[in-house]
Amino acid sequence: MQALYSPEAQCQMYKRFYPETKIERIFVDRKYIPWGQRYKGYKPPRYTAPCDNDEDSCDPPFPGGLVFNAVYNGVDRSSYVVRKYKVKRGFPRNPLGRTGIAGRGSLQRWGPNHLVMVVIRK
Repeated sequence: MQALYSPEAQCQMYKRFYPETKIERIFVDRKYIPWGQRYKGYKPPRYTAPCDNDEDSCDPPFPGGLVFNAVYNGVDRSSYVVRKYKVKRGFPRNPLGRTGIAGRGSLQRWGPNHLVMVVIRK
């Protein structure tokens, strides 16, 4: 299972455009995916989609005041991928590294977004 969370697997996952948008990611060479690797001038475009659901079910466009790496106010912001992910300037970082885009994207929450999908098949 560890290979699923490798920088190489992540690099292949991301498409040029953010799904269902015309927001273009900047290219991130494999060697620059890890946050520990210095990448001078890395300034990805920011994208945070408007909330499709009830506004109360989405985090605000900027995560100021949110508590990360913990369960707080009924929201679990802990990660199953790493024990503790980094937060820089108030923004949680993807524990797998750079993705070529910044912001919440189309997710409801900053940080981990836990989702359970039940599929019934006959």
